[in-house]
Amino acid sequence: MSIFSLLQKVEAVLRDNPSARNSDTELTAALWKTFHPSFIFINSGGAVCVRLSDLSRLPQEDQIARCRRKIQNDMLRHLPTDPAVAKARRINEQVWRDAMTAQGIVATRRVIRI
Repeated sequence: MSIFSLLQKVEAVLRDNPSARNSDTELTAALWKTFHPSFIFINSGGAVCVRLSDLSRLPQEDQIARCRRKIQNDMLRHLPTDPAVAKARRINEQVWRDAMTAQGIVATRRVIRI
């Protein structure tokens, strides 16, 4: 799989699934479900699963996270919707607030009292 096509897939998931912008694990699961559904199955207990033997055939979380970082940090697109995640990823607060406003997401400031 070329990294360019993976970058396009990650961007599509980030665009269509805002909650995936805050978690690389959720992003990975959403990407697998969207672009690799043949590897996903529901076990007898009703849990959504991937066989261990199929993991090497799927894009890995670190590759997906690398693409997410390029999209969010370098291209400044599809930024996290959670202010704590944006802060932890060291995204400039004003850039983040402007992006949330442009997307129609209300950017609130959390006050933590100690």
